[in-house]
Amino acid sequence: MSLAGLTKPCPPGFSDHIYDTKHGVELPLRIWPATSSLAIGKAKPWLMWIHGGGCIVGKHWVPNAWIVPAFLSHNYHVVSIAYRLSPQVTPFDQFDDCTSAFAWCLTHLPDILGSSSIAL
Repeated sequence: MSLAGLTKPCPPGFSDHIYDTKHGVELPLRIWPATSSLAIGKAKPWLMWIHGGGCIVGKHWVPNAWIVPAFLSHNYHVVSIAYRLSPQVTPFDQFDDCTSAFAWCLTHLPDILGSSSIAL
C-alpha cells in the first residue's frame, strides 16, 4: 500500500485569518477563494470545512487532499477552521468555536472575497 496520496501539499491561493481568541488561544481559519473563470462576477456558495480527528487531533491548514480541489472546481469558496481540542476543552467549547467561526464568516467573508462574489 502506498502512502503517496496522503502527503499532497497544501493547495495554493489561500489567506489566513484569526476568527477568535479564547482563553489566550488564537483560533485561525484558512480561506481558499473560488477561482473558476466560469463564475467571475457571480455570487458563489461557500463551504466551512471542520477537520476530523475525533475532536482530539487534526489541523485546519491542510484539509483532506480532495476537499479544496473538489469544491473549488465547482465554484465554491472553501473555509477550513481550527477549533480547540480535547481533553483541554469540552465538546460544548468545540461547538462554540465552530459557531464562532461561522458567525465570523458571515460578517467578514463579504469584505475578504467581495460582497458580489459570495452567496451567504
